[in-house]
Amino acid sequence: MIARLILLVGLLTGLAAEAQSPLVSDISSRRIGIDSSFTGTELLLFGSLSQPGDVVIVIKGPPQSLTVRRKERIAGVWVNADAVTYRNVPGFYAVVSNRPLTEIASERVLRRHGIGIENIRVESIEGGATEAGFDAAVKRLRQQNNLFHQDTSGVTILFDRLYRSTIAFPANVPVGSYTTEVYLFQDGSVVSAQTSPILIDKSGIERALFSFAHQWPLFYGLFAVVIAAFAGWGAAQIFRKS
Repeated sequence: MIARLILLVGLLTGLAAEAQSPLVSDISSRRIGIDSSFTGTELLLFGSLSQPGDVVIVIKGPPQSLTVRRKERIAGVWVNADAVTYRNVPGFYAVVSNRPLTEIASERVLRRHGIGIENIRVESIEGGATEAGFDAAVKRLRQQNNLFHQDTSGVTILFDRLYRSTIAFPANVPVGSYTTEVYLFQDGSVVSAQTSPILIDKSGIERALFSFAHQWPLFYGLFAVVIAAFAGWGAAQIFRKS
């Protein structure tokens, strides 16, 4: 595996020198299949640099809607009070770099490119300004579910020319289309960037059931009711005989 990676990166380095591209990157796999035994996985990202610099990798997707509610205690009971619904919240967001982001670029540059959990843009459906506490809660909830991740030592650069990183995807990662963005920074500015797609999808019988549920929801609901009724009847018969 290591020898194959070194050979591949060597080829990438040659291509980079030939094409005079500051950055060449690739991914170990562009599709992740999820089945009943899926417990999470890791992707290897690697590439070459034609000149020294800092590398930042961002993986995000797919966009989702998320409602955040604030609880208040009324008459000794905690109840839901205000609520804000956000749209286009990344279902997964990971950013890794070879050193702290604040040492790589200014806050203005990082915010312009949406790099860093604190710079993820979240927008309420109402479109108006929301309290900072609600915006922070969106990101905190994603972090608690291991869906937002940031590692300032997650990229390893070798000889100022080769880089590699491993991104972990948890078992609860949502299916959908993802984008991988690799940035090369020099003196606080982006000098090169590459974007690649990743697809996370159901596989096996899970894929068939997922497609059936979304294409024919009425029949899927009826099928689920029939299966539940049959399972209940079967259990009753077993316990009655015993």
